[in-house]
Amino acid sequence: MDPVVRRPARESGCTVLVAEGVYRGLYVGFLWGTWLTSSEVNHQAKKNGVALASRLSLLLTSYPVILSNAIKASFAFSSFFGLFSLLKCNIEGGRRNESAKTTFLAGTISGVGLGLLFARIYGERMNWRNIVVTGLITGGICAGGQYWKNSHSGL
Repeated sequence: MDPVVRRPARESGCTVLVAEGVYRGLYVGFLWGTWLTSSEVNHQAKKNGVALASRLSLLLTSYPVILSNAIKASFAFSSFFGLFSLLKCNIEGGRRNESAKTTFLAGTISGVGLGLLFARIYGERMNWRNIVVTGLITGGICAGGQYWKNSHSGL
């Protein structure tokens, strides 16, 4: 059975939760984009046999690419976190509970919506199967996290 955690009614509505989601997404996305791009630059240099000192120099000179990807990741994460928070808050509505079911639904819709948005932004051909599967996986990850949080909230 899906554990449900009751929480007090929100006095400020969903606005604070959405703002918090966007804020968290900005810094998580920036860290993710910086780490991922730096790792990729380092991996490619290592694969091509570049010495360690040269790889460090390459990382320092690659900062425009690293920064650009960090900013893109910040946008992506903040969009997802904000949309997810908005949907989750509105789906829960007046019930004021946090269940894995509402989290799954909000995560799935957010994943599909952002998949469509980014396919359009980057000019990629929309592959509906990939977008839907990504949404379902995203929803599953969100629901799993919520279920774990709810089942361990008494610790």
